[in-house]
Amino acid sequence: MSLTVSLQSALASLQATQAALQVTSNNVANVNSDGYTRKTVSTQTQIVSGRASGVRLGDIERNVDENLLRQVRDQLALTGRHDVRDAYLRRTQELFGAPGSDADISHLMANMAAAIESLATSPENVASRYDMISIAVQMTNQFRTLSGEIQEMRADADREISETVTAINTQLVSVDDLNRQIARAVGQGLATADLKDVRDQALAELGKLIEIQSFERTDGQVIVFTSSGRPLVDNGYVTLSHTAGAQYSATLAYPAGIAGINYGSGGPDITAEFTGGKIAGLVALRDHELVDLQAEIDRLAESASFALNAAHNSGSAYPAPATLTGTRTVASTDTPFWSGNVRVTITDNNGDAVENLDINLAGITTVSQFASAINAMTNASASINANGKLAITASGGNGVVVTDLTSSIANGNQTMGVSQFFGLNDLLTGPTDFTINTSDRIASATTALGAAGTLSVSPGLATVAVAYLATDSLTDIAAKINAAAGAQNVVASVLQDSTGYRLTISDSDGDNVLLSDSGTLASTINLRNGNSGLSSIVNVRSALQTNPNLVSSARGSTAATIAVGDAILSSGDNAALQAMAAAFNQDLTMSAAGGLPTTTARIADYAARIVSRNATQSNNASTDLRISSGYAQALETQAASLSDVNIDEEMAQIMILQNAYQASARITTTISEMMDTLLSIGA
Repeated sequence: MSLTVSLQSALASLQATQAALQVTSNNVANVNSDGYTRKTVSTQTQIVSGRASGVRLGDIERNVDENLLRQVRDQLALTGRHDVRDAYLRRTQELFGAPGSDADISHLMANMAAAIESLATSPENVASRYDMISIAVQMTNQFRTLSGEIQEMRADADREISETVTAINTQLVSVDDLNRQIARAVGQGLATADLKDVRDQALAELGKLIEIQSFERTDGQVIVFTSSGRPLVDNGYVTLSHTAGAQYSATLAYPAGIAGINYGSGGPDITAEFTGGKIAGLVALRDHELVDLQAEIDRLAESASFALNAAHNSGSAYPAPATLTGTRTVASTDTPFWSGNVRVTITDNNGDAVENLDINLAGITTVSQFASAINAMTNASASINANGKLAITASGGNGVVVTDLTSSIANGNQTMGVSQFFGLNDLLTGPTDFTINTSDRIASATTALGAAGTLSVSPGLATVAVAYLATDSLTDIAAKINAAAGAQNVVASVLQDSTGYRLTISDSDGDNVLLSDSGTLASTINLRNGNSGLSSIVNVRSALQTNPNLVSSARGSTAATIAVGDAILSSGDNAALQAMAAAFNQDLTMSAAGGLPTTTARIADYAARIVSRNATQSNNASTDLRISSGYAQALETQAASLSDVNIDEEMAQIMILQNAYQASARITTTISEMMDTLLSIGA
């Protein structure tokens, strides 16, 4: 080997060692920099004419395990979902209280039952009446508070979805920009390790927000996909878009009334495709978990209201009020599906009969005809007032009592008496009309329901028969209703609700739509009056809040005949109060709602199940987050053990490089001296 070649080898060694020293010093300088990974530079033997001729530098490489980094990102996506779920369910836990708490809804229901029982022991006690109404107001206020807070949380989740979409787009732009820088550096033969560190940080932040898949191309660019396979970064980027709703209510369910998360500007809605990351957790809360909680509270409010109103409408205050005014809006042409007999009795202040009328509903078709029958009485009148409510008034300072003898009105899967149908003596108010009928949540909109029969739909005077078969699905039945009753402006729709679907039947003109079923459809899907969100509107009837003496305690006589002067009501009669107490103490059938299955339970016990399930969910969410976070930390620690800078190792490496540099420098000096000697000999 010539001295020139030897000198070149020594100089190459100096350059390689100098470059390695620079890399190592950068490692030391960035020991505390977030996202920085340890860099190494490889050296390779330089071959010239088949012989070793010094050393040349290889690429600056990162000490990372790409597969491990992908595992970290996947776990961060799962942790991101658990984290947001834990935060929201902690809020619901604070809202509902822990099981057994004096502030939870089940405790209020138990207090309501106790207040009714206390009044039943002394129905003439005025103070007990005020106590009962006060507790009823607390109960309904709690219903509305729970519903309002649940919807506020849904609105918060929706706003966070918009913020998360913006954060996702920011990271996508960053990854794409870094991809371009890395590709240019690769093309120019420049180092890309530091750029890849920054890109990994962006991918890690992206992974917390949305579950992603990725792989690296030969030009150094990373291609990023959603978990469902939609490209987010691939020689460019595709942003997501979402517009948060201004206001939320229990009747609002995705996708009806709630904007989706779109893939690209004006692109397809991919809301249902998210499986991990913060955004998936927020979507699940907004569209499923909080919706389920609302459904459970609605079921409780509905069951309590219906049972209490049935009992309260079966009785009368003592003395009877001069006027009974309904809470339901009706039209003179409405044709309820009623049968049996109802009794209207006019009583004096002592509860004795002044006049009595038994009405056979078989001969009555419309609400107008029912009012006309009462108007035939000497001491009473009936009309639909300016607000569309049926009002029955006694004359001469007397009172009016409505007693359901054998009367029965069917509306879908509900059966009630005349007084409850009109809401003449309601304790609690809810739906103000019969314009909307809805079913429970059904798992599939296209699976046969197995119900057969004929559904009679009555929007006003026109009653339309809709035959349905056991092979019909929810969608099929909606289509049949629209075909048969569409001319009467009846609209049947199948709406998505959390993980299932509901059938709704309404009138586009806002008229009442009354239903009667000869088969099993109404019972199979629990088709009835009302819509989601009863707990948000339930309240104690305003007249009772103003005057608790109007609380029903007694029950009108059901004797075969009533003569003038017969005792109808008495101050010590507690039959209506006993019926209300029984409504709380008896087992009621509660159809499936939210996460609770169909069950038979007392009202307070059902409330306790809601509180217990919510507490369990909150506890599970905390546990899931703890486990997921622990595993993510373990993976990050494992990744850090490979990629983090160790000061001791780097300082040892510097000493080795320093010695190598000194040796190369010594060789260079020696060769230089030898060349000088040779030159001097030649001279």
